[in-house]
Amino acid sequence: MKKKYGRDRFPKTPIYLLIAFRLLGHAFGASPVELVEEGNKVFAEGGFNEALAIYEQANELLPDNEIIRFNKGVALYQQGNYQEAEAAFRESAALTSDMTLKSRALFNHGNSVYKQGERMVAEDPEKTMDLLQRSIKSFNKSLEADPLFKPAAENIELARLAIQAVREEMERIREEQEKQNRAREEAVERAKELKERQQDLKDKAESQPDNDTNDEKQEQNETCEGLAQEQQKLKEDTEQLANDVKELFPETQDDNESVADQLKKAASNQEKAAEELKQNDTESAVKSQEEALEELQKALDAMQEETEQEKEQQEEQGDPADDESDESSDEEAEDRGEEQAQESDNEADDEPLEFDEIQDKDAREIIDREKENRAIRMRDIQIRLQPVDKDW
Repeated sequence: MKKKYGRDRFPKTPIYLLIAFRLLGHAFGASPVELVEEGNKVFAEGGFNEALAIYEQANELLPDNEIIRFNKGVALYQQGNYQEAEAAFRESAALTSDMTLKSRALFNHGNSVYKQGERMVAEDPEKTMDLLQRSIKSFNKSLEADPLFKPAAENIELARLAIQAVREEMERIREEQEKQNRAREEAVERAKELKERQQDLKDKAESQPDNDTNDEKQEQNETCEGLAQEQQKLKEDTEQLANDVKELFPETQDDNESVADQLKKAASNQEKAAEELKQNDTESAVKSQEEALEELQKALDAMQEETEQEKEQQEEQGDPADDESDESSDEEAEDRGEEQAQESDNEADDEPLEFDEIQDKDAREIIDREKENRAIRMRDIQIRLQPVDKDW
């Protein structure tokens, strides 16, 4: 039974928005600058899909332009396509030599990685931890490029808080799992005991002789009455176990019978055997007891199998997946991108490319609102984390 990690209380990260830019030397047709200006306008109106398509057109005209890549990343981010946004921001950071743009691209790269972690926290908390660590690396690189860019420092703290929140939740889940494992093992032992008691009662019923004299019949009646009482008590204990295992063993078997269903069938046969013993019908009682034993054995086998599978699954979940390999792959990709950007700069020094940072008025307004709301979002720390008394 796979444990879920909640994402209804997870830290939020701001997103640094559009960069409008000016290009020279494109006087014919729809120039890249005109396309980007159009894309920015559509973006500000909420048309993220259309804006992305326009940025793609601009990218065809200038395939290695860092600002077009940046704006593509923002549109992809707003679509929720965080993996492709991550790649676009990484490419933008690698292509540019401007430290301000590099800082913003790395910042958004960190946001994109962070959001991927937020998205998968319920299914793979270990991977989430890895992604949060990677986002911190990007925020640190953003600060290195622009030491005065305060949002990067703020997001480093948010990511650290998220990591701590996930760790605490994972520890709580592990404690619950250990408690459940103990309960499962206790239930298995109880099932074994029930089976042993049932086997003992069956052996006693089978050993009852055929008596001819009145005294012997009277003694047999008393013996069967005692066995019937024991059988009734065993039936009650089996029913109690059936109720107790509903939460512990909820999965159904191949025959669509859960462990609880199998125990209830065993209890039904035990009740039948008790009635037959009261009537001194030991032959019928033994058959009912045999059927009860079969159901108890099925339930016991299923309980042991599920307990073992659960332990194996927990061990697999507790073993972090090749984190170092993932991190090195990401870093290698970034290094390759930076090398390609340097080569591109050397080959295309005569390209007349200039940009003005944050010239788009609507984008500035969005960023200002984002800053105003950051203090509120800082209190929205998720995954059972207590509110953080910190105001940026």
